[in-house]
Amino acid sequence: MQETEHQLSKYLQRLSLIVVAILITIAFVHAGRYAIINSDSGTYLATAEQVAQGKVLYKNMYVGYTPIGIYFFALIKYMFGSQTTYLHYIYLVIAFIFLGGGIIYQLASAISGKKHVGLLAALVYLMLAYKYEGIYIVLEPFVIVFGLGALYCLYKSQRLRGLYFVAGVLLSCSFLSKQYGMLLVIPMAYYVFFSEEYLKLMLGNMMLFALGLGTPLLIYFGIYESQYGISPWSLIQAWTRYAHSYGERSLTKMLLAAGRFTISSLPFILLLGLSIKKVLKRAYLFLQSLLLAYGVLALSLYYQQYAHYFLLLIPLGVLIAVYSGQILWEEKRFRLLILLLLGLNIGLLSVRNLGAFQEIWQAQLTQARIKQYQLAEEVNLYIPPHKQVLLLTYFHQRLNYLCHFPPLDALQTGYTFPDNFSQAQLDTLMAKADWVLTEAYDLQHNPSYQTLLHRYHFQQRHILTNGLQLWGR
Repeated sequence: MQETEHQLSKYLQRLSLIVVAILITIAFVHAGRYAIINSDSGTYLATAEQVAQGKVLYKNMYVGYTPIGIYFFALIKYMFGSQTTYLHYIYLVIAFIFLGGGIIYQLASAISGKKHVGLLAALVYLMLAYKYEGIYIVLEPFVIVFGLGALYCLYKSQRLRGLYFVAGVLLSCSFLSKQYGMLLVIPMAYYVFFSEEYLKLMLGNMMLFALGLGTPLLIYFGIYESQYGISPWSLIQAWTRYAHSYGERSLTKMLLAAGRFTISSLPFILLLGLSIKKVLKRAYLFLQSLLLAYGVLALSLYYQQYAHYFLLLIPLGVLIAVYSGQILWEEKRFRLLILLLLGLNIGLLSVRNLGAFQEIWQAQLTQARIKQYQLAEEVNLYIPPHKQVLLLTYFHQRLNYLCHFPPLDALQTGYTFPDNFSQAQLDTLMAKADWVLTEAYDLQHNPSYQTLLHRYHFQQRHILTNGLQLWGR
């Protein structure tokens, strides 16, 4: 009788997890269909479509990011051609979010020895990704998949040493998806070096890992040097151009944001403090690497605290939480605490995700995305085709993609937000522009914009939907 009840309990647990998985999938599909088109699409998608039309990144088309994410979007445009819609791009991002969930399932199942724990970990990851802008056009999902792939290879490397090389390759691809991926080299090198007790084996593993890490970069550098005459140093300069000027660069805000996120979203991590002596043992080397990775990726918050930056922390935090529960579950006195904290955590996530779903539902009811397309159509009615347009507005950068504006200075600035421009670049762009789009908020917070508009003889021609101002010569 007890065995039958146990089997029924396990069946109900798995059934409930499957139901939650279906609901989360529906939520992502719904968001892909109705969520607004975010401003970052004006950089990523507009650049990708230029690449699909024949432009070469860093040769005659600049972008301030490493290239793999842009290439994925360009591949979508190349495959579907004139039939490409925003849905193709956003479902590519969502597919990578779910692929990351699949890798978390494999890792969490291996760590805990229980598949239902792996499924729960993957679902928590997806719930957090939904809340933290995993439903918009961002590059972080590409970083996550390659980074998690590298971690999975390291976890399995004791069985096959060649996986150290594969881990290095995947880590390199993580960096080539967005610069923050390179931060993972610190925790991964830590794991590789200390995974063996003998120095000879340590050095051998490090060489395999370093060779894998360098291979994609050397291939990419070699292609650009041989085909386009662009040196590796030029590419590195392109990838680091905004490193010293981008964002707020606040250590205090970084620490506060990382702390709030950990406490509110993954409090299980904090329970590791109850078993700190055990965590420091060599048997938990992989957990130590995850903790180190969580810490170094939190450095991305030093520049800005955008919601999608937390996507980088989520998979690591979930895996650390799995380890935390696994370690503490061995001591019976902590089991009730674990169950209570797990219930509270899932409950809070559900409430927060319900709020996020309601936002998307409201966007559907108000036809927010349709209105974005209508605004783009209105802009194109006033601006003749092939005219040079400068977007001096932070909140409408998506118009670069929706209106198919050509880049004003493809090689020097490409598509980016106006706060990334130097004064000299702004002067150059204003001199080239036929039309300028801005709004009262931007003019109020950037007095130099008004000065430049008058200096280059622009006059306000029209006030469009949502107060967007169209200025022409």
